[in-house]
Amino acid sequence: MKKIFLIKGMRFHSCERLIEESLKHIEGIEYISASYVDEKVKTNFNEDKISEHEIKEIIKEGFKWFGIISFSIGAVITGLILTYTIPTVF
Repeated sequence: MKKIFLIKGMRFHSCERLIEESLKHIEGIEYISASYVDEKVKTNFNEDKISEHEIKEIIKEGFKWFGIISFSIGAVITGLILTYTIPTVF
């Protein structure tokens, strides 16, 4: 499945690398490209091996590890924007 996640709060190239490195070796991820400028993460993944929810959780955990507590994750599906705010709890 191809999906674009909207990641509000990415500010640096390191955010892109964090997301890409967190996901690129996960089974089921076929393509991953993050852009802090566009605040988007483009993915292609096998839904039989990894879910959209699991991808969001991996991204969320990566940001928490770096101490970033204010961001939101959404998804664009055929022009429709669905936005989810992920509360960060320490």
